Amino acid sequence: MKIPSEHINVLTHPKLWMDPEAVSQLERVASLPHCEQAVGMPDLHCGRGIPVGAAFSFRGVIRPKLIGGDMGCGVSLAVVPKIKKRGDALKRRLPVKAPRLFDEVEDPHLALSLIWHEGIYGLSKIPTLPSSLRELAKLSSPTPHVGNIPSSLDRVQRYLDQLGTPGGGNHFLEISRVAEVSERERCDQLGLRAGTHVVIAHSGSRGLGGDLSAEWADQILEHSPDQDEYLSALQGALNYARCNRFILQWL
Repeated sequence: MKIPSEHINVLTHPKLWMDPEAVSQLERVASLPHCEQAVGMPDLHCGRGIPVGAAFSFRGVIRPKLIGGDMGCGVSLAVVPKIKKRGDALKRRLPVKAPRLFDEVEDPHLALSLIWHEGIYGLSKIPTLPSSLRELAKLSSPTPHVGNIPSSLDRVQRYLDQLGTPGGGNHFLEISRVAEVSERERCDQLGLRAGTHVVIAHSGSRGLGGDLSAEWADQILEHSPDQDEYLSALQGALNYARCNRFILQWL
């Protein structure tokens, strides 16, 4: 696949089919002012005017619309040496509905603030959460400084209730068994060996990220104060998303 532009690259293969419309979306975004680099990943596919599975680099400006509402979307992997339950028993262990771990929280605003500012480590400071979850959270490190929660994020209980849920789209929670190891040295560092299990969580910042996106989506940020404000809010959403995946894996 050849695209007539030096600053656009697509990671592909002759045997890999890509939707031409997704490539067209990539080219349209890459033609925006100040775009210096655009990369389409092997899973490039159409989004709502903006391709999914792409990365863009802009000089001097931030376009929140390109990040969208799924701020902090990512995948976390946790190694589990041994899983006691199997089959139907393991399936029953996984909740069908949201775990609602925060129903007993006395101050929902404080709980969300701890998550927003300190990420996974903040969970260890919420006394009503299960002790096993809090002890695991203590092993993480506090995140860099984040500004205050925007006043527009006012659906606090909803954000707390969505923690521990993957959401829609291609998000998922998966338990897999390691069948074989290819990069032995690297896998040893991670504790991955044949026969061990991994819990993989793919999710993002749920409704919190969606509400932030709605506030910023139509703006083009060219000045430092505006950029700093947005990047601070983005970091808070990243902390929330990491907590979401952490709780999913703990379940």
